[in-house]
Amino acid sequence: YASAILLFFVTLTVIDSVRRLYWSLMVATGTVAFASLYLIREWRSGVGMYGSGYRPGWVLGDANYFTVAALAILPVSFELLLLAKSRWQKLYCLGCIALTVFTITIGASRGGFLGIVVEIIYLVVRSGISKKKLIRLLVIAMFFLLLAPNSPIHRFLSPVPGDDQSVDKHILGWMAGLNMVKAHPLVGVGLGNFKGVVASYDTTGILAADPKIAHNAFLEIAAEMGVFALLVYLLFLGTIFRSLETTRRRALATDSQALAALALGMQASLLGVSVAIFFVSGQYTRMLWLIFIMTMAMPALVPKRKAERKKPSRQDERVEEPALQVGSVLVEMQ
Repeated sequence: YASAILLFFVTLTVIDSVRRLYWSLMVATGTVAFASLYLIREWRSGVGMYGSGYRPGWVLGDANYFTVAALAILPVSFELLLLAKSRWQKLYCLGCIALTVFTITIGASRGGFLGIVVEIIYLVVRSGISKKKLIRLLVIAMFFLLLAPNSPIHRFLSPVPGDDQSVDKHILGWMAGLNMVKAHPLVGVGLGNFKGVVASYDTTGILAADPKIAHNAFLEIAAEMGVFALLVYLLFLGTIFRSLETTRRRALATDSQALAALALGMQASLLGVSVAIFFVSGQYTRMLWLIFIMTMAMPALVPKRKAERKKPSRQDERVEEPALQVGSVLVEMQ
């Protein structure tokens, strides 16, 4: 929590121009792509031992959490690709996006897959992409997902016993979390205590042997800190989305296309991540909070409109003439 607070102040201090926002997001895009290399290396070594269905996630944590971080930056990376002017910047963004998408695919997060679908739909609808380009994009994406050695599509269509067991444990954890909310609706069971007390609220007794977290960020917040904390968190997300929309409209009005595009990408990130964390307790993902904090700095980056000089109308000139005449008469009288 201390490092998150430090990140808040550092980000708001550093991001004081659209240029710094642009390059900070370029670096964030590269960090996720660099992290993808670790998961790909681990996946290659794990496939030989456990088969093609192996899901990497040892170095960087669970594959689901990596997917949340990737979803937080991926739509912004797409907007950076469209904004890039030089060739190397375009190749950089394109390479990072391809690497990240491939890692998300082999991670096979079903919640992450639903999140990325929401991001694509939102970007397509808001950016005005034609139907032909949309069909091509979907065909390429589905072709890639179906031919990939391990993908969330396979886990949806042909789940293995481990996938079914994961779903069952998720449901048990959700039921236990709801029991926590019913027992402690105002203050919850305490921050970070979900896994420690989940067995006490599991009516089946199955989770006692292997306690789990909630695998649902919203339910975990309500269970640990109460329903009012959940309402505050939802209000926080809604306020961010509304602030981004206001920033986007103001940026378009002042012809700041780069800022408007980045705001659109962050809106898609917020929606996609909100879907993904419904299936994983990813509310503390650092990349997500970096994007959140950047949105707080963006309203101050909108260029101010230049005040237009109002030309006096003929009626105004007629009104001013008698006043001038009266003024001259008073001067002569004095």
